Formats: sequence, structure tokens, C-alpha cells
Amino acid sequence: MMRVGRIAASVCLAACVAAAGAGLAFGDIKGFNAAVQAGDYRKAAAEAKTAWPTWDKSDPDTAIVAREFGFASYVAGDFAAAREYGVYLRDKGKTLPTPDDQPVSSAVLPAAAEFRLGANDATRAALFNALKAREGQAGIDNLSVLAAEALYKFDWGKSDWAKATESANLAWRLIERAGAQLTLRALDARSAAATAGFFRGPDKNDYDNIVDAHDAVVAAIDAADTPAKRLAFAPLKYQLEAWSMSMVNYFDSGQQTGTSIPIPIRVRVRTLKTTAQPIFPEAAVTGDQCEKLDGDFTGLRYPQSAMYNNMVGTIIMKLQIDGSGRVTDWETLAAVPARHFSDAVEKALPQTVFKPAPGSKPGCSVARVAMIFRMTFGML
Repeated sequence: MMRVGRIAASVCLAACVAAAGAGLAFGDIKGFNAAVQAGDYRKAAAEAKTAWPTWDKSDPDTAIVAREFGFASYVAGDFAAAREYGVYLRDKGKTLPTPDDQPVSSAVLPAAAEFRLGANDATRAALFNALKAREGQAGIDNLSVLAAEALYKFDWGKSDWAKATESANLAWRLIERAGAQLTLRALDARSAAATAGFFRGPDKNDYDNIVDAHDAVVAAIDAADTPAKRLAFAPLKYQLEAWSMSMVNYFDSGQQTGTSIPIPIRVRVRTLKTTAQPIFPEAAVTGDQCEKLDGDFTGLRYPQSAMYNNMVGTIIMKLQIDGSGRVTDWETLAAVPARHFSDAVEKALPQTVFKPAPGSKPGCSVARVAMIFRMTFGML
């Protein structure tokens, strides 16, 4: 009889079934392990499909094998096969000669597979409940990470802000258990929860949640040990910075006479944390450069969307500017409430000329290698 264990790949937390010993009869398990270790989940799912019918179900590791076969099938996109392994665990796990010792984790498998096969209110509720139960137990598993991400992204795509807030917060709590290797994904979920909360119905707590998330990203950037890892967090950092700017302007607008914002709310504006080292060192202003530049965007029109009525938009860009003040290259770092709100600014950049801001020292240079440019505009 063959014994199996598990191997965890440190980068993606992908667990696989590891055959122990030499000359084992079930070569398909070896093939499954090799495929998972190579990151080829399509092949791993195929190997699992071949091995499972002849697997000795009295083996004490049957529950482990079914769970890992199901995970590989899920990653491969074979949700029907993943559901079969999950249903097997749900129906047979308790009565196996060696009962499934992780029934709560196993229960996520059929719920996640059924959700991916047909997302609706019923499958969404089933998956959410399975993940809530999983939250009640220590640790984290690979499938619960993927399922939690699929759930909150589905809610976000449906613009169901109450459910998106709920599911993104759950995903954040689950994914952060994985530690540093999944910090970015955990912070993505945390950001989605804070933003969905604002869409659900603006509250001053939403602003604090955004700032807290931003500062957590800055902490992660400072903890990163390579420039590449630092840069990986940059898009989320600037997105959260843009949201914090938009929220401040939104709540400020609520104090104005004639505003269409229904309930005036005052927030205590907080100073966003800055990274210990610049994310873009080339953006630093040298002694001969103008400290601030102004660009003329008079007449700029922004796209309108009923979805974003009463919102405030913010764009953060990195611009390259030549000695005459013209923009020669640019990169949009963040655009909220939606990416397409940067389109009008991008189209206007080739015709825009930047000049020294009032009060600049005489003769200063307008040339910049990478100027971080921020613009906030109303859609009230």
C-alpha cells in the first residue's frame, strides 16, 4: 500500500501529493507530483483523473489525495472534476477508513467549484458560508485563498457593494494568514473592501479605512528586500493615495452650498505615510529644477457615468517633461473611480505645456525625468 504526504511550494502555496519511496506501483501519482512541481496544473489535473479511479479508497491518505486532486483540477479550470472530488469528500469523508481530518477545508472545494460552474445567489451564499466556516479554523489553504478572491471579485464585478465589502474583508482576513508571500494579495482584498464600503454609502470610516490600507501598503514597501518587490506594491499604493484624495474632496464638497451630496460629513484629514526610500528615485527634484510646475488643462472634459454620480475623480501620473515644458512620455499610476477617467488627461498631454508655478526661482528648469503629477476633478 502506498503512503503519500504533501509538498508545499513556497511561492504560490501550491500543495501537491508527494509519493514516498522508490519503485511504487502508482506511477500516475509521480506524474501528478511532477506536474504540480513544474506548475503545469492542466497536466496535473489529467494525471489525477487517470489515477483516481484505481486509487485504493481504503488508503489512509485518501482524503488528502482527493483534496489535492480537487485543488489541481480547480487551478486547471476543470471545475466539474474539482466538484467531483469535493462531492466525494462531502459524502464519503466522514466514513472513510481514515476519516477526513480537515472537513471544513474540504467543504470549500465543492462550494468553490459549483460557484465557478454557475455563479448565482445560491452558489454565492454557499461559498461565502463555507469560507466563513474556514475562517473559524486556524491556518490557511490554497483553495480557500483562490475561492475567497474569486468571490469578492465577483461581488465587485456585480457592483453589489454591500456583499463586496463583506466578501473582500473576509478574503483579506483569510489571505493575510499566509504571511509575507501573499501580502500584496491580502492588501488588494483590503483595498477592495475599503473602496466598496465607500461605494455602498459614504461614511467617514471609509476614509480612515482607505488611509489605513494605504499606510499598510507603505509598510509592506518598506519591508520589501528588493527593488522589484517594492515596485510590485506601487500600483496599489498610488491607487489608495488617489482614493484618499478623492474622498477628502468628496467630503469637502459636502460642506458647500448647493451640493448634490445628500449628507454633509466632516473627516479629520490625515497625512499619508511616505516610504522610507522613494519608489521612483528619478522623480526627485534637483537644485536647478523648479520645485513645482503648472500645466494648463482648461476645457478638459471628463467622461460621465451615471454609476459615478456625486463622485470625485483623481488621477496620478508619472510624466517625463523636456526643457520646453512639453510632455514626452507618461505613465498612469492610478485613476479612480475608474481607469477610463484618465483617458481624457492622456489625450490632452501632448498639447499641454508645463510652466514654473508662481513663486518659482527665476531661471529654474522645467525638465523632469519622472514628475509625479496629481489631478483631482469633480463629477458632482
